[in-house]
Amino acid sequence: MSAPQTEVLVFVDGREIARHVLACGAHTFGSSATCPVRVEAPLVSRQHARLIVSEDGSLLLEDLGSTNGTFVNRSRIQDSAVNDGDVVHFADLQFQVVASPAPVRRPTAIVQGLPSPQPLISDTVRLRELLRTRAVRIAFQPIVELPSRRVVGHEALGRGNHPGLPEGPIELFRTAAALGAEVELSQLFRRKVVEALESRAVFPPVFVNMHPKELAHPGLLESLAELPRALPQIEFTVEIHEAAIVNVAASLWIVAPIGSVHWAMASR
Repeated sequence: MSAPQTEVLVFVDGREIARHVLACGAHTFGSSATCPVRVEAPLVSRQHARLIVSEDGSLLLEDLGSTNGTFVNRSRIQDSAVNDGDVVHFADLQFQVVASPAPVRRPTAIVQGLPSPQPLISDTVRLRELLRTRAVRIAFQPIVELPSRRVVGHEALGRGNHPGLPEGPIELFRTAAALGAEVELSQLFRRKVVEALESRAVFPPVFVNMHPKELAHPGLLESLAELPRALPQIEFTVEIHEAAIVNVAASLWIVAPIGSVHWAMASR
């Protein structure tokens, strides 16, 4: 029976840049020139991780105290079993592990555009810049009454406007969570709503969102009060996601009148 072997494929932007075929034993990956398996990338530590290939073909991946983390299938690990086909990240560098006994080899492929295992270090830097420069915009989505098709309001949808980050709020808030900046981003979106509408004398009612983390954040009511104070001519409704309401009785304090601001539960 042939000895187990493991093939590690290294990808950058979905393009294979290197292959390493590893025999039984412990193999250390890192950016140092003295590292047994050298991986040259800015965010990879000098000795980043160790892959142990056992005689029975099982694989164990250990993080070696790296600065930017080791991930298996998007979860950060200290040590973890690794299986054939798993996707591994050292910081923002993407790998795929292919394990099969020689001489049998199977075609391998990496999923193009695989989401990052975490908000990448580079993304968190860009998000800080987005918050500093207020690089977001607002899209107003009409709310239409059926069957008359009359526009009865608009939902204010936040979008990123930074060249190095996605536009979608889900991705932006995922990165913000790594910084503990969800509340700051949510408040920035609402301030942009004010800026977008401050020159409008008349506008249909507007629905704005709040992040669940804001329920436990001091100053929420003061933040929301900025809307009717800046735009008294517009009726606002704040949507509270149902996931934010764990204890309804304890959350009733927030459903208080703030000028022309109303409240609604959002289930999406």
